[in-house]
Amino acid sequence: MRKFIKKAASAALLASLLALPNAPTQALDILPPGTYVYAVAGAPGNEVQGCFRVTGYDAATQNYYGEYVGPTCPNTGLTSVRGTAFIDSNMNGRRDVGEATLGHAYYKITDGGGWFTCGNVGLDGSYGVPTTSDNLIVMPIAPPGYKTTTPYIRTTAGGAASLGNDMGFIPDTSAKLDGCDQYNPPRAGLQNVPNTLRSYNTFTQLLAAAEKAGLLNALTNGEYTIFAPTDVAFQSTSVANLSADQLTAILNNHIVKGRYDSAALNQAQSLKTLSGRDLGLQNGGQLKINGVNVVRTNLNATNGVIHAIDAVIR
Repeated sequence: MRKFIKKAASAALLASLLALPNAPTQALDILPPGTYVYAVAGAPGNEVQGCFRVTGYDAATQNYYGEYVGPTCPNTGLTSVRGTAFIDSNMNGRRDVGEATLGHAYYKITDGGGWFTCGNVGLDGSYGVPTTSDNLIVMPIAPPGYKTTTPYIRTTAGGAASLGNDMGFIPDTSAKLDGCDQYNPPRAGLQNVPNTLRSYNTFTQLLAAAEKAGLLNALTNGEYTIFAPTDVAFQSTSVANLSADQLTAILNNHIVKGRYDSAALNQAQSLKTLSGRDLGLQNGGQLKINGVNVVRTNLNATNGVIHAIDAVIR
């Protein structure tokens, strides 16, 4: 069976068939015939996901052609990054039993440096991208009418594949299509806390609140641990209707002096915030801070570390 395979990003990574609109993939080299790749390929509505053997390349369209081999590839040294886009009904940033898949979401995969590729999931919400690396970043990109509940995912070694890199989304009629370049992680080394927050497109409400409260400049000096509510977490908090003093009181509940990465959090029982409040830590399989889920850890900055949370700490 001859299948149409869309645009390779490098000899180690192949993008899916359906390209993200207006989001070019960096083509670094051409896969030679005979190369095995794990990909999603085929016409919309008739995609096949699995292993393909490259048989040809069309330079004019930058498309590959290949033969379907089976659900897995021969032992070629490739791993793959796989996951599923889903409707995050309870907005906790992870996929729970019963949450439906989303078949028209997008993803960006990057090494955090100059290389990245963008694509979209299959109709069943799944995606699979082959790679020789197990230290990549998956960034969900929301389609029109949705917002993401997952700030980013750091892939982990998984033998034949890095599995479970699931991306959460919730409906939002006012949301427009996110662009691939809006989700660049820091590329020129680490940045300070405010700029690190800006480099991810899921903390815009937190940044607006910190700017109104006059805290952004203060967060460029000293060393801090930030428990950062995502935009989804801020839905019940109206930044525009709160005064600077009110926002300062709220935000200080989320800021701790010193750097506490995930390993340190797992050892601590409580942390004192800038407001003087003691926040309790629980880790019974899901790390929580004062009962709020920590959905992503260790977004590192030059002067601290950021942990994404799914609710505002009151």
